[in-house]
Amino acid sequence: MSEKKMKGDSNLNGLLPEQRAQVDRWLFDEEQTYKEVAEKCRKEFGLLTSMTSVYRYYHAKKQILKLNQLGRDAQKVEGLDNDPQRTYESVLQGVETMALEMARCSRDEVKARDLSDLVHLLIAARREANEASRVALAREKLEYDVATACLMHKIEMDRICEDKSMDDGERIQAIREELFGPNLPE
Repeated sequence: MSEKKMKGDSNLNGLLPEQRAQVDRWLFDEEQTYKEVAEKCRKEFGLLTSMTSVYRYYHAKKQILKLNQLGRDAQKVEGLDNDPQRTYESVLQGVETMALEMARCSRDEVKARDLSDLVHLLIAARREANEASRVALAREKLEYDVATACLMHKIEMDRICEDKSMDDGERIQAIREELFGPNLPE
């Protein structure tokens, strides 16, 4: 997954890739505070940055890492390569897990908008699943109704076909009327 671009005016956006990798190690591996990371950026890179910039960088990067993990987890599920439905369900389950994790975090750690977006995505997916269930049920009902109608017409078709008093033209006309009703166009 590609790197999410930081806020355009963030001075962390201008770091070299190896410098950003070092910032990532400080934040994620060594779990240093925003203040410590801002100070190290000043000392080691000559970059004056605020704790707020480090905070924004951390949370944007954390989302990227979660999405990357979600993608890796989806790839690990056996049979996903050939089954789009299972891939979709796996990714959706990952999104649900992310939303639950975000909901458990403090308000300072999570942007309400990000959580709201995930919840809206889950609601839309649920609606889509419900609609798919309704369509499947409607199809099943239609198939049952068609099978019932065929059976009912078969009995009448058999009666028409066995009627020795009709010639083929009359049988065709009687079958047309049975299937499509009287007053057919000629």
